[in-house]
Amino acid sequence: MKLTTLSTLAALTLAVAPAVAFAQDTTKTKDSVSVKTTTKTSTGDVAAPLNSATVIAAISAPAAAADQIKNASVASAMKVQVADVSPIAMGADAKSFNEAREKGKADLPKLQSAIASNLAVSAALKAASTPALTAADILGATVGTDGTITLYYHRM
Repeated sequence: MKLTTLSTLAALTLAVAPAVAFAQDTTKTKDSVSVKTTTKTSTGDVAAPLNSATVIAAISAPAAAADQIKNASVASAMKVQVADVSPIAMGADAKSFNEAREKGKADLPKLQSAIASNLAVSAALKAASTPALTAADILGATVGTDGTITLYYHRM
């Protein structure tokens, strides 16, 4: 039992550790090649543009994803993404964003509690964000059909 617990803990730690990416910039000069390598820790942020309708729906009904997140497996925790919704909150959809935030305010603690109670998701959230986010920073979430959990935050 002790070995199983330790190996599960080790697997979880490896699963939620931030990934290291290497980028290579090569510049040719007349007589030689200069190679510059940089290392960057992944922040887990969503690179694709956010869909305002998806974000607003998630923020207006935060409890919708709470049960899925509370029961998410370690495999799903490996697919946690965080998305800063500031462009939506301060852009053309700011009014809709604020209305959705007000509408979802009552159910937000259920989502935040679900994130905090699932140690794998909570650890993945901290590992996927710089500076580290906690469940209290999350305004909404979606869970994709492939198990990807996207957590939406907005730091004011």
